[in-house]
Amino acid sequence: MTLGHIRDAGRMVLDELGPLLHVLRQSGDETDEAPPTDPVPGLSRLGGLLESLAAAGLSVRHRQAGHPRSLPTAIDLAAYRIIQEGLTNAHKHGATAEADLFLDYGPAELRIRITNLPHVGPSPASSATRAGHGLMGMRERAHALGGSLHAGAGADGRFRLAVHLPLPAAGPPTDTRASERSGTALRATAAKGSRG
Repeated sequence: MTLGHIRDAGRMVLDELGPLLHVLRQSGDETDEAPPTDPVPGLSRLGGLLESLAAAGLSVRHRQAGHPRSLPTAIDLAAYRIIQEGLTNAHKHGATAEADLFLDYGPAELRIRITNLPHVGPSPASSATRAGHGLMGMRERAHALGGSLHAGAGADGRFRLAVHLPLPAAGPPTDTRASERSGTALRATAAKGSRG
């Protein structure tokens, strides 16, 4: 089951390359190629990812803070892939089939935190090497977007993966009631002027 999940994850990475390259190459040049029909993976597909991990045997406790909003494609994709890789590592190298995922949509950054209890086996060097390659790829994704990634064991012995990805400033919330009051005032002023 675990090997099947890893194989599916690899297939999704290959499937995303075409749409992602299309997004990155958009520079106003017209081509005869049809746009990709499959959307680039993002956090809107997080539920499906957690379900597939649960089917593979990993129980994920998911918490969220802040107000989710539409993200730039590159950030949305990086966040999804970092979570996917981080939870896959937790499944492969964790001492238990459990992990915690915390997402925080801040005003200027998206914070991702994954924690799990690491496995302590007879050959930790080989396990650390395999996990290190995954960490390297996640760190490169984060750094490419101006973000950061920190990983290591905490005082409680749990392994923590902490990622910060910068977000564009969120626009001010729309106060529809204020707009309606302004429109009413303008109509009343116009009606008064017409009577005068």
